Amino acid sequence: MSTLPTRASNDLAAWRASLQSARSSSELVNLLITPADAERRVRALPTPELYGLIRRIGLEDCAELLPLVSPEQFKAFVDLDVWQGDEPSMTRMGPWLRALMQAGPEVLSRRLLELDDELLNWTLRQAIEVHVVEDPESFDPPDVEHVLTQDRRLCILFPEPDEDDLPIKIALDWLMRSQPEFCYNLLIFAGAALDSTLVEQAYQWRMGRMADLGYVDPFEALVLYTAPRADQLKAAQRGVPPNVDAPPLPARWSRDEGRLERAIAALEPEVREAVHSELAYVSNMALSADRVELWDLDAQEAVLKRLRAGLLLGLAALAQGDEAEQQVLATVPLALVFRAGYGRALEAAGPARRLRRRGLLSADGGPVEAIDVAPLRAWAEALTGRHPTLVGGRFPERLEDCARMRAQAEVIADLVRFAQLGGEAPRRWVAVAATRLTCDLVGLEGRSTLPISSLANAHRALFAAGQVTPAARGAARTAWKRLGGERPEVADYVLDLLAEEVAAQSPDALEPRFVTLWVVDAP
Repeated sequence: MSTLPTRASNDLAAWRASLQSARSSSELVNLLITPADAERRVRALPTPELYGLIRRIGLEDCAELLPLVSPEQFKAFVDLDVWQGDEPSMTRMGPWLRALMQAGPEVLSRRLLELDDELLNWTLRQAIEVHVVEDPESFDPPDVEHVLTQDRRLCILFPEPDEDDLPIKIALDWLMRSQPEFCYNLLIFAGAALDSTLVEQAYQWRMGRMADLGYVDPFEALVLYTAPRADQLKAAQRGVPPNVDAPPLPARWSRDEGRLERAIAALEPEVREAVHSELAYVSNMALSADRVELWDLDAQEAVLKRLRAGLLLGLAALAQGDEAEQQVLATVPLALVFRAGYGRALEAAGPARRLRRRGLLSADGGPVEAIDVAPLRAWAEALTGRHPTLVGGRFPERLEDCARMRAQAEVIADLVRFAQLGGEAPRRWVAVAATRLTCDLVGLEGRSTLPISSLANAHRALFAAGQVTPAARGAARTAWKRLGGERPEVADYVLDLLAEEVAAQSPDALEPRFVTLWVVDAP
């Protein structure tokens, strides 16, 4: 007799393995619904795993599966799939209603009643309005689609007919016939409730269940995007994994076998298991902090790419060499490794991000796009977004990446400071810098506009054979400091941009209307 539980457990494990290896959605459905004890098996599946199987199959093909799931599993599916941010979405609720409708009126109605009262009432309110009929004899229904209850005490209106109304109509019809008094009270409450109150209370119930499944509260998860203190890193020691019931690691991780995966694979088995558990948990933290819904696969992929890059950057910051990386992984919790990497990225982008907080990366209240040079605009956008990145949106994963970010952030900061010295708006950073520097180099000290008559002389003083001359470059570095700039290499940046625009042109053929990086006197 003692072998029966083991045999049943082995049978269930083999069945779960067959689900993962199913080659088509129809094969997967058959494996789920055909066993004699299908309901027991389905309800024994972890909720995230069963939700993933439903996503593989497609809701429209799950009519025979949905009656088998437990009430708790169904609530969890709605928690995982129907919400957008802090609010439920009828657009996402609709496919569930239609799939339940295919399973039959009783299944549809029973599943709706398994929802939290607040979410059930909110769902009804998206399709119907309820009018209490004071005097049935004289009541004149509004000129919209409507239904009167059998006792003519209520008038149910469908003011904006939609494809998702049909499941609601079928469920209400079934409830009215099977539980008329309950249905009457339900409609009365739904008609009197406030959407905002219903959503707030439904959200609280949902977040409690999400926490029970191992998902991190979005506000608690935000700590992942803060740089760790030095004492936190010094005292960091891996202990018990933060949550052994955390949702499974997203399957997308298994597609990549890069430096991070190789370092984890080299760990001792017990440590590797703890690291994998933490990796799942930290992935969940990142998704939660960014408010990414579990049905949004594209957004998930973007967050997981950032997480992997941040872990690699953290390892680069905390370790020296492969063996040191393994030591860091074996001793430092992954959340701190990522935070160390994220902190490096924040530090690198710091000069530009501080300007954004002060409102100096906007022009006339507009966005960063107002900056007058495209390469600089792209860097300003990348460095000052919610998450600092390289141009193109890639999060840094090497210390060299951070060095590039820091260099560009300091160029931006120095150009803004320089432009402010002349009282100029931020949108003209490079033009102001190029003009003042040129004026100084050709003996027009103190000028912030270049006379048209000096265009040819300025060109000859700066460029030869389409390039900045060595003498001009050296003089520009000295002049930049004298004019109030802080980083001499910014003068190189300005001259190189100017050379791209005008160096290849003939000095005597320059037209000021075609030169964007010199502020020229009007003719």
